Amino acid sequence: ADSFDLDRPRGALVASVQPASPAAKAGVQAGDVILGFNNLEVESASHLPLLVGNTPVGQQVPLRVLRDGREKVLDVTIDKLADRDESPARLADNTDGSPSLGVAVSALSTEERQQAKVDEGGIIIREVFPGSAADRAGLQQGDVILLVDNQPVSTPAELKDRVSKAAENRPLALLIQRDDAKRFVAVQPSRS
Repeated sequence: ADSFDLDRPRGALVASVQPASPAAKAGVQAGDVILGFNNLEVESASHLPLLVGNTPVGQQVPLRVLRDGREKVLDVTIDKLADRDESPARLADNTDGSPSLGVAVSALSTEERQQAKVDEGGIIIREVFPGSAADRAGLQQGDVILLVDNQPVSTPAELKDRVSKAAENRPLALLIQRDDAKRFVAVQPSRS
């Protein structure tokens, strides 16, 4: 929160924006912190998809973002998602000072699920932030996280929940799948 001049931890940090997505068309940029959606406060990264999901397709709504220390209002038109992996913006796993792996993740699309031979559950790493806990542990873009401390994960919110409940100074055991092979990776979440 301090690094973004926020009075308290809130909002959703945009890790990256898909070209030609509704977010890109509205002018959302990587590094923006989304503070408000359709005149409602955005409390966290996991809160935003719920707000977007409850908005009718085709409706134009105001999106309040913090960019370079200044608030801006953008008009975004809600579009139908072709597939789950085409979410308008991939959200970082942390913006509120809780422990973080330093990744942007999302659910797997049907095609990715088939390619990775993952029948159910799992989330895919879309981006690994340089110098983050995930980067230091050797996690890579495209890795599929299946288990965190032997608990299955299938949504970004579940990952955030498992990481935030992690014991301090104890690495998490992540079961990941990469190139048809499963492996365990120990990751020590960083606390901001």
